[in-house]
Amino acid sequence: FEHYLFYYFQFPMMRAHRDQVIVGQGKMYGETAYLYLFRCYVRHFVRHNNNSDVLSRRGELFLRILIDTWLEGSNESYSESDMQQQNVGVDDDSLESAFEKTQVCGQYNYTPSYTLDALKQMVSYICTDGNLKQRVFEASSSYSTQWCLPPAMTVLQQPLFTFIRLALRYAPIHSRSSSTFYSAFSMWLRLLEPWNRNSTSAGKLPAAAAHQARQRLNQLGLTSGPTTRADEAFFMPDAHANAPSKYTREWESYIVANIHLYTTLFSVFLRRSRELDFSAHAFNRSLSIVQRVFRVFSPAVVNVIKSTAALDEMPTLRKMHESNLGSFCPKGSINLKDCASDVNLLLEEIHMQHQKKIKDFDMIERFEDFLEGFFSNGGSKKTNQHLKKLVSEAKRIFDLPADYTVMPVSFAATRSRRVETEKDRQDRAISTGLLTDTGREQVLAGAILGNPLEISALGDPLSSRVVGSYEIPALVNLSIRASNWLNQKCGLIPPENGAGYSASGVVDEDSSLHLLLNLIQSAENRRKIWFRFNLRFLADFRIFLLLMLLISSKLVRLIV
Repeated sequence: FEHYLFYYFQFPMMRAHRDQVIVGQGKMYGETAYLYLFRCYVRHFVRHNNNSDVLSRRGELFLRILIDTWLEGSNESYSESDMQQQNVGVDDDSLESAFEKTQVCGQYNYTPSYTLDALKQMVSYICTDGNLKQRVFEASSSYSTQWCLPPAMTVLQQPLFTFIRLALRYAPIHSRSSSTFYSAFSMWLRLLEPWNRNSTSAGKLPAAAAHQARQRLNQLGLTSGPTTRADEAFFMPDAHANAPSKYTREWESYIVANIHLYTTLFSVFLRRSRELDFSAHAFNRSLSIVQRVFRVFSPAVVNVIKSTAALDEMPTLRKMHESNLGSFCPKGSINLKDCASDVNLLLEEIHMQHQKKIKDFDMIERFEDFLEGFFSNGGSKKTNQHLKKLVSEAKRIFDLPADYTVMPVSFAATRSRRVETEKDRQDRAISTGLLTDTGREQVLAGAILGNPLEISALGDPLSSRVVGSYEIPALVNLSIRASNWLNQKCGLIPPENGAGYSASGVVDEDSSLHLLLNLIQSAENRRKIWFRFNLRFLADFRIFLLLMLLISSKLVRLIV
């Protein structure tokens, strides 16, 4: 039995390696069957509504192998004592330093997507246990000093905390293997709000959540029946960005028993969220990610966190939680007020990118935005409302001053503004601005965005590589080529210098610096041109709509 479980949990990793599937991207053959078998095992070994304080022998073996293979098998985190011995730790004991204190041993490895799916289903399953709700409610009503989490959640608490912490810190956000970050993010939100998806005392799921779970099962091709009814607990949906919190006072002891999930992981997320893509094409998606986190921290939840930080709320339960985390328990403050600087920089980044998007609107886009805001309360008007609400929530959560306002700096000023720690800057680039080995790894892993080959196109309305939502991608390159050809024929711009490229189109190592200097010089020359032809407007599909409207009206007149 033990050997079979080891092979079962190691099968996804071995299969991915054998088939040369890129970790975090590929889909394993028979994934649906594998996950179906996983759910059957979980229901058998980790039963819901089990009033026992201990797991069965086989149930604990099942979870321990899962932890060893999936949660701790790919990455190992430094414990607090390890960081002190190796001088890796940070002297600052404030909550703001949680990001620097999150360190991985060696290189961070990504988790296969099907393993992430199984872990998300496992988190949903333990959060929908009716025994969890019963234990927590009893502890909250009597202010009991007894541990209130079921055995399965107790065993998984520290491994899940460490897994999510490392993923929020190191997993790429912008590359194709970014599923690790977003899956860990989803697991974190599910653990923060079991009251949104917990079953009733009778073991029934909330009607709306059960309906969405059945829709997910139908997408997987599973028919309705007794088995899929039981599977609903594995597919609880995440709360939307604007969904109201369902927290009640009866869940107070749950927050205390998981306090570092609400504080330490929140601090790590705040620092990392500044790397989200808030440019025009991904602004709404990135803003929604931040909103989904902020909505968790309702006034009642924040009050419990503050009381726990001051040791006024169930201190014995907090000590038991920290004891369960063991050597991986963060030391120091858990006061959310310590993160005021990080949230200020995040809000500045969001507002700055929003202002840039509005500033880049052309006349037609401004008119469309006005109509959308006037008739449907959408567009930039709706975004401004979301940003205002976000700032209001930040004031409440992080105890910002009542007169606090976001003052995003200009793009020129951001070059000299300190938006990250000095240590991050030194690790990423030397004084001349060239990337270090660490900086190159961050670029390749998708931790930061940037393409040196697009230096000459930055800020150029003609050559910008960003395709607007109103543009036809196939016509963008054609319009750029036509504009450059026309400008060269008229002598408005010099011919393109292809120096620095090899015959195969690959940059030669010896000429890479020469190519970079040519690109910088090209950008400077573009800024000095006082006039040139820009035919990129021909890629705007609205031009074709206008032409079709004019032609249609002309045809109607001819017919009449």
